[in-house]
Order: sequence, then C-alpha cells, then structure tokens
Amino acid sequence: MNQLTFLCCLFAVTYGAVDISPVNPLVKAGEEITLMCRSSKPLEAEDCVWTLNGVAIRVRDTSRYTRSGVLERGECGIKFVADERDQGKWLCTVYEGSEPLSRDTNITLYELPTVSLVPVGNIIEVVADEETILTCRADRGRPEPKIRWLIGDMPVESTETNVIDRTINGHVSLESRLIYRFKAEDHKKPIRCTAGIESGNAYAVATLNVLFGPQADQQESIQYGFVVGQPGSVVVNISANPPPSELTWYIGDVQVNGMGGSSSDGHFTARMVSSEDVLHRSILNITQLTQVDATQTYVLKATSIVNGVPATTEYRMRLSSEPEPVRDAASAGGSTIGIIVAVLAILVILAIVLVTRAKGLLCFKRKIPAEEKQTDREPSETESANQNTVGDEATVEVESKPESKSLSKRLRNMYGSLKTRSAKNKGEKIESDAEAAKPAEKRSDSVIYAELDLREVTGPQVVKDPQNPGTEYAEIVGIVPQDDKEIETKENAKEE
Repeated sequence: MNQLTFLCCLFAVTYGAVDISPVNPLVKAGEEITLMCRSSKPLEAEDCVWTLNGVAIRVRDTSRYTRSGVLERGECGIKFVADERDQGKWLCTVYEGSEPLSRDTNITLYELPTVSLVPVGNIIEVVADEETILTCRADRGRPEPKIRWLIGDMPVESTETNVIDRTINGHVSLESRLIYRFKAEDHKKPIRCTAGIESGNAYAVATLNVLFGPQADQQESIQYGFVVGQPGSVVVNISANPPPSELTWYIGDVQVNGMGGSSSDGHFTARMVSSEDVLHRSILNITQLTQVDATQTYVLKATSIVNGVPATTEYRMRLSSEPEPVRDAASAGGSTIGIIVAVLAILVILAIVLVTRAKGLLCFKRKIPAEEKQTDREPSETESANQNTVGDEATVEVESKPESKSLSKRLRNMYGSLKTRSAKNKGEKIESDAEAAKPAEKRSDSVIYAELDLREVTGPQVVKDPQNPGTEYAEIVGIVPQDDKEIETKENAKEE
C-alpha cells in the first residue's frame, strides 16, 4: 500500500488563525492520507471537530479514522486510508474561544480512464493524402481527463472532443475524433491517444499502415560513371506501399518489362528487387553502352494499386560519364567549419595588425637616424631634475623629446620660410644657414633665445660645432648684483 504524507509538504490555505492542508488533493483509492488543521493556540481533543459532507466524523484510535498531530502545538489532524466513502468536502472546526473557526478542503479520488481507439486493432490502415477520421474513447475517468493525439512524438491538433457521459460520483467519459491527412512518411509510426489527469495518464496506441503509390523525389535525375563500350546498369529506387504491380522501361522506341524482361535484341534486360516492405529497386542492365545509349533519356513508369485505385509515377534518368559527385554531409559540415575557422583567423590577424600599428610595434616601429640615436633619448626622472653647478656658473641642459624637437624644427623651418619670403619682397640680403649659425655678437640691446636640454654633465662642457645640426646648447651664467655681493661680504665678516 502506498503511503502519502502531506504534512508540511503542500501549500496550505490560511485564513485568520486556522490553516488546513492539503488543499483539494487528488487521492488514489487505497492510499493513506493525512488532513491537518492548525490553530495558533494549544487545543484539547474536544476543541477540534471534523465533518465529511456535513456528517461528523468520530476520530478514535480504534476506528478507521485516527488522530494526527500534537494538540499542545495547535495541531488537529486526521489520518485514514482513502476509499469511495471519503470523497467530498471535509470541514475542520476549531473552538479557540466563544466563536468557532472553520476551514474546508475537498478530496477527489482519481481514476484513470479506460482508453481505446477506433478502428480497433494494433495496426490501423490509412491512405496517404486522403482525409481520415480516427476515434478515441476515454471511459470513466475522474476527474475529467484531457485527451491528446500524437503521431510518433509529434502532437496533432486537428481534433474534436466531446463529453459523452458524466456520472453523479464524478466519473466522466469522453470521445475525441482526429481528422487528418496522413503522409507517406507516417508509415509505421505509432498513433497514440492519451487521456491524462494531474496524477497520471492512460493511453491507447496502434501502428499506422499508410498506403501510397510510387514516390518520386525529383522529376529527372542524372546517373554517373558510364563508359561507352562497357556494360552499365541504370538503377531506380522506388518507395511504394503496396509494391509496384507494373514496371515498364522506355528507351527511345524500345520498351522493356521492368518486372523481369528484355529487349528483342537482348541489348537491355530488367528486373526488380525488394529490400523492405516499401523500398523496391528496378535495375536496367545494358550489355555494351553505345554512343546512342549515352545520349538517350531513360524513362521508368511504376504503378501500384492503392485501395483499389492504380497510382502511377514516372521516373526520368540521363547518363553521364563523369564520376559521381561526393555528397557527404560530414564533408559539407567540415567545409563549413573550415570557412568559419578561416574567417576567424583573418579577424584575429587584422586585430593584431591594428594593435601593433597603433602602438608602433614590430614593423611599424619608427626608425631613428644615427645622429638622433646619439643625442636623443628619453630623460629619466632623475636626469630631468638634475642640475650641475661648477664654481659660480650653473649649466642646465634640457633634452627635448623627439616629439618636441620635431615640433621645434617644423616651427624653425616655417619661420625661415616666412623670413625668406619677406626678405625677397623687400629686396634684403638673405642670410644663409651657415651665417645664421655663427655666434651672435653680444650687444646690450639684443636678446638671444635658445632651446634648453637638461642633461647631466660629468666633465668639461663640450661645445658642438655650429655647422653640425643637432640640439642647441646654451650656457646659463648666474649673475649676482653688486649690492648683493657687498651684503654677502659683510655677513661673512660678522660670522668670522
């Protein structure tokens, strides 16, 4: 006997201070069930009363209804093995004070229906592409079941369902009709009718025997690998249920019985081979292929009797001396994967090129001339802040970065160009670069501008040749005013 325990497992409906659980359960006959009524206060045995369909239930240890729960915790439960007598409305009444509190739940004993298919039998015969009506009956289910149709694993929606009987104790009988046009590919698939409720379902199943005439995938096909002067065979695969009753080959003006015949000169012979119940093969053998045979169109007419009516399909073939092309799905999938990998590789390469170009790496690195390599380098933080003092003179060298130097060169070039044009317009003498590089005479009313490089000087100062272009250097000489010298001398004398 299966035991169902619903304590603290299902949702309870809560109203005020009293709960009841489970709420409206579905129970199978013979299963044990516990109904629990909970109060917010401790209870005595006489404080809790159960009724079924308006009739009080005596809860005793010796009866089929026994107590469950702990009264001191406000639990007033009842436990029993369900049968037909227990179906209906259960009411729990708790007396916590002057006003009783009641909550109810409804027990339904479920029964799976008996399901059957019409036409009756393990095999149902239908005709392809013709409207067919099948009937499913679900008798005496409780509660009312839901009917579904499936062909194989595919649900079918073309149904009509009607209630044909409903009893006073809740049993319901249904009838469902499936209106459908079956296809040749439905042959040998299971047809299933299920009638289900929340706690389970029942079903009836049969196998479809679909009748259909010879099937042609395409109107005309090409067969490969034929060589003039050698024997060959033209093969046609035929899918039909029932098997073809008549096969005829047409080669120009020649007709050959495809069931097992030959041409008058014996040049063509034909036969039929059946591999399965719906798969058949017609083979036309050619003793020695001629040039005329290679250019002919070969026609095969296949006829089957379907439900007393002949169904004929025509197959047309042409011959080719080329080898048969490979039509492997795995190869096609491999080609697709190869294309995807190639595209991803190209994208990765493009990304690498863009990054290296943006950062000036690898082949995109800027080439530095030999002269710049000797004089231009990145100053460190120490060098940038370093200042060397020799005697009373302070020499400060500031080395510009390539970007700043390049900018200054461009500015000087632009200034020289403008100066040249201005001199030409005024008719003045144009000073050459060499003359401009000569040291300027010191004059009290002149101002000399220079670029400064901050560079550590470890030895005597080196003055570059003015003819050699490069970083220009300037010597900064500290000058102490005469008044400051007198003040400094006096202070030193006082200290002594």
